[in-house]
Amino acid sequence: MKPCPPRLARWLLTRLSLYDANHSIFSDFEETFLSLVEKKGPFRARLWYSTQTLQSILSYVRLVFASGLDLLANYIKVAFRSLRRHKIYSAINITGLTIGLAAVLLIVLFLSRELSFDRHHKNAERIYRIVSGDFVGMPYILGDRLREQVPGIEHIARLKHLSDESSFLLESHGRKYLISDLYMTDASVFKVFSFRFLYGDPTTALRDPNSIVLSQSTALRFFGREDPIGEVLNHDRDLALQVTAVVADFPSTSHFHFKALVPTVLSTRFHGSSDLTSWTSFNYLTYLLLSPQASATGVLDKATTLINAHQKKPRALRLQPLLDIHLHSHLRGELEENSDISTMRIYAAVGAIILFLACINFMNLGSAHSLNRSREVGIRKVLGAKRNQIARQFISESVFIVFLSALLAVLLAQIVLPLFRQLTYKDLAWADAPWGLLIPVLFIAIIFTGVAAGSYPGFIASSYQPVHTLQGRQKTGAGRGPFRNLLVTLQFIISIFFIGCTLFVLNQMHFLRSQKLGLDQERIITIKLPDEAMRESASVKAELLKHPAVLKATCSSFLPSVPQNRISSTWEGRMEEESVSLWRINVDEDFIDTFGIEVVEGEAFKAKHTPGSTYIVNQAAAELIGNRTVGTMLTMASGLCRPGKIIGVVKDFNFRSLHNAIEPMVLFLDQNRMLEFRGRQYNHAAFRYISVKAAGGGLKEAVQHVEDVCRAFFPYAANNWFFFDEEFGRMYRREQRTAGLMVVLSVIAVALAGMGLLGLSIFAVEKRRKEIGIRRILGASVPSVLLLFFRDFLYIHALAVLIGFPIVYVVVNRWLNNFAYRIAAKPWVFAVTAVLTAALFFATGSSSVVKAAASNPVESLRQE
Repeated sequence: MKPCPPRLARWLLTRLSLYDANHSIFSDFEETFLSLVEKKGPFRARLWYSTQTLQSILSYVRLVFASGLDLLANYIKVAFRSLRRHKIYSAINITGLTIGLAAVLLIVLFLSRELSFDRHHKNAERIYRIVSGDFVGMPYILGDRLREQVPGIEHIARLKHLSDESSFLLESHGRKYLISDLYMTDASVFKVFSFRFLYGDPTTALRDPNSIVLSQSTALRFFGREDPIGEVLNHDRDLALQVTAVVADFPSTSHFHFKALVPTVLSTRFHGSSDLTSWTSFNYLTYLLLSPQASATGVLDKATTLINAHQKKPRALRLQPLLDIHLHSHLRGELEENSDISTMRIYAAVGAIILFLACINFMNLGSAHSLNRSREVGIRKVLGAKRNQIARQFISESVFIVFLSALLAVLLAQIVLPLFRQLTYKDLAWADAPWGLLIPVLFIAIIFTGVAAGSYPGFIASSYQPVHTLQGRQKTGAGRGPFRNLLVTLQFIISIFFIGCTLFVLNQMHFLRSQKLGLDQERIITIKLPDEAMRESASVKAELLKHPAVLKATCSSFLPSVPQNRISSTWEGRMEEESVSLWRINVDEDFIDTFGIEVVEGEAFKAKHTPGSTYIVNQAAAELIGNRTVGTMLTMASGLCRPGKIIGVVKDFNFRSLHNAIEPMVLFLDQNRMLEFRGRQYNHAAFRYISVKAAGGGLKEAVQHVEDVCRAFFPYAANNWFFFDEEFGRMYRREQRTAGLMVVLSVIAVALAGMGLLGLSIFAVEKRRKEIGIRRILGASVPSVLLLFFRDFLYIHALAVLIGFPIVYVVVNRWLNNFAYRIAAKPWVFAVTAVLTAALFFATGSSSVVKAAASNPVESLRQE
């Protein structure tokens, strides 16, 4: 039989032909192959054939690469020429993409930070926090029992925030320091979490009862150096804490931060009694480091059994993975404010929407711009260009423009990063950015945006017929076409959504600020007393009242942003087992008068009333108690309170944020006094805050006097004062961030939509300039020309309104459900939204139409 060349090599040669030269290639190769068969045999001939095929592949790759570079260079050259020739189109396209990509960069930076919380711990995936219901605290003794009886737990760490309401005063070398974020813990915390010890030994750091571990920043602040090992910090004259270790500060992406750590054996010293053996004191956050083989469900079941064996009512426990705490946990007693996973989803959706808007603009303008290049496309087709090559050219130019916009977006993102930090209240920095993720995301965004935005114009341009384009008979209905109308409709819907939501959010925030709370906030200055000064609250108050600019003053535990206590309570006529929990606020006799709270029944507190057993309730509590509220004996299950009479009823006032409805509450007349607890006497400091009412024209003098008094009584915390009404504003920080975000997004969405409409109107005018000239010669007015251009877009706007308004209504109602006091979805907001979006369209599109209609028709018809 006649020898044949290798089949694989022959098939590869068929794939390498660029110009359909298969016949000549095979003829030459086979002629040489047969000659070699006769001279050197079939094996040598097949070897030669395979070698030549391999060489041909390498040559083909080099040829394709070289031709590809030449083609790419040509595409870039053409793109530069097009950008230079059509400056308005280029400016609109590049600006829109730059804004969109910069927004995506910042959002990715923000999301990456939020998703990286607590990942710096070595064993983060095996660490769990055990919680009960809606509270994070657990009894300390539970950890001991879990360690003894439950297998699968490697280590247990317990934390108690000692300075959650105030700061501790520490003294060294005659200097006083206020320290916040002071935690009480045990030595196993260093085995559960990843601490980086700069000085000291983790095995002995908390062994001594009077030891203290400082963070690096605290050591520098207190002693001016990082190595203060052996230094002593004194607290309250009878407690000397020796520095035994210094650890590096936790990164900002931690769900809690500390300034110092002290041993749990100091519990008795700080609280007057030990809670380490109590099953009813849920004061400690308990973290478990499970072994790799342990079952979290099994550990949870055994922990639930242990704790319910010592409780009157069964409790449902949960294990929270450490990595889920920051985004998924919003319980009472959280160490720091956490973010919300729903917020992350909103940011991700917003980034996608903004990028989508930029792509819509790019596609709309690109398809309109392709009409101006119809002759170029026709000439390329006449010279042999195929449809896929023309489409590839448009896509390549699109990717190039996106790449150029990305470079500008990086610069823009760096410029606006400080503003973005203020908007999100996050310490964002490019140095902390996950560049391993950010660069691929940016690259994918460039390719995706370029291909997606260039595909439609490329498809349109490649469909032009050369015979029509070169004769100037190509149909160019700029601004028409169902797909382009669909894109414009989407732009309007997105603009309506952002503008409508922004108006509702701003209206709700205005409602919160203007809502009457039932108490007087004007000219109220509040001082937050340090722990050591709480015992002197009466003296501080007396000194404040000496100045004529201070009209009134009161001591209390009341601050709207600080959770009050809910105490199990009973009263005459109600069985003890039917007790309910009432909110309790500790106040002195001047509280009602200072805050201007209205007494609707009975009387206000006076000096004659006995502290510790005198109560006033609000109207919500009076409804629970019954008709004869005043004079009823009330009993609250607290060591601070004794059974006493209700002497009055005050009108309901908002003692918490407006997220919550007004609930039954008791004002408890209190004072600094000696109390006995578990057989031990201790000095009860009743009040954390002193609030003063400034005179109408003497606010500045009152502020100065407050500063002087604070400096005299506690110079180490002289700035612990603030205006009371500002505290209500701080309770709505999340809503303020939402409002700021919505305003920024609305501006971006409106800007992108406006740029897109401007570009489309300019191209529509250019394509119909001669038609405008003829209509003007025949007597058409400028308004009639405007109506001719905008008639179709008015239909589009009406359709966008019909689709967008229900979306706005649903989203806004879900957000407003977070508030007990909220605005209604008023029709005027929707009307204003419709007017603003319509005005946006006319403002961006009318200028080019009016300019063309007002110009001399002779200029547009000169060539005719």
